[in-house]
Amino acid sequence: MADMRRSTKRIAVAVCFSFFVVTILLIYNWKPGHHHKNPFEIDIYDDGDYDEDAKDAILRRHLIDYPLFNFKVQKEVRRPPAIVPQILVKKVQPITVTPSMSDAEVENNFFRYIETKDVICKNDKRLGFQHDGGYNVCFAPPFGLKKPCIVYSFGIYDDWNFDDAVSKIFKCNVFSFDPSISQSDHNRSSLIKFRKIGIGTKNGVNRKGWTLKTLGSILRRNHHEKTVIDYLKFDIEYDEWTVLQALHEEGSLWNVKQIGFEIHTNELFRQKDLPLRTTTKHDYIRMYKILQTLDRMNFKQFNYRLNPFGMFKSKVTNITRSCCYDIHFMNMNFVKKNYTIVES
Repeated sequence: MADMRRSTKRIAVAVCFSFFVVTILLIYNWKPGHHHKNPFEIDIYDDGDYDEDAKDAILRRHLIDYPLFNFKVQKEVRRPPAIVPQILVKKVQPITVTPSMSDAEVENNFFRYIETKDVICKNDKRLGFQHDGGYNVCFAPPFGLKKPCIVYSFGIYDDWNFDDAVSKIFKCNVFSFDPSISQSDHNRSSLIKFRKIGIGTKNGVNRKGWTLKTLGSILRRNHHEKTVIDYLKFDIEYDEWTVLQALHEEGSLWNVKQIGFEIHTNELFRQKDLPLRTTTKHDYIRMYKILQTLDRMNFKQFNYRLNPFGMFKSKVTNITRSCCYDIHFMNMNFVKKNYTIVES
């Protein structure tokens, strides 16, 4: 009988001790930060952002002390995973387009230029329709889309696939614009706001009766002039050339991380499938110089896609070309050295 009582006491003591240990472990279970779906980022403060400075500060402390009933329990800090670079910076020979070249040389070099990637994003995804109407987004750090991301989309027509994808999948706030469609201002969803205005070189109304505003004006209206814009997309049917010039002159791209837009040559304008206008040597030089302004702002091209529905045969080179390309740029001002691999 006495042995049974002693055995019962031992069991009770063991159970109590186990309960005490488990409780302490639960209370003082330390986590260094919240890991997002992207394994290369760590959120120290659990605030939805990558905290480089906070991570460095914590790593400088090898141990963290926790008070416990006048004792100290020490736990070794778990280091966050090292950033694995996923952006390859290519060594590309400059491609020039100059007035001293022949018409054929200018045309060839222009198309070589828009089909040359300055950088390779190793985590590149196409969102929206996989053909015309979709756009590529780089998800390699420090890029990507995660709540609360902000996307500006100009030129909708009847294709909402890209806007819907970034809002539904990544929970981005999307600001959509198109003055050419019949829909009035409305909220397509809780995350997509549509406004019946377009992006232009100045504020006003054009000959078609469309209200146009500069990107800077629109950003100020939405109180986003000092906010990081994760992605800017526009498909505005040949007006991209004058708008790109205005974006450069206005200086409204400094806070934009990625840009995707469609470019068009004169062969876009057709009648009965025949081009109404031919792109001249002067046109190619002008378009090349406009694209060069993005390079001067440290935007580098990471992808392109030609539109197979815009094919035409050049009268100068007799080569089959496309009048329309999607091209995609990343703002390298956001990129630190440890995010990139330089091609050797």
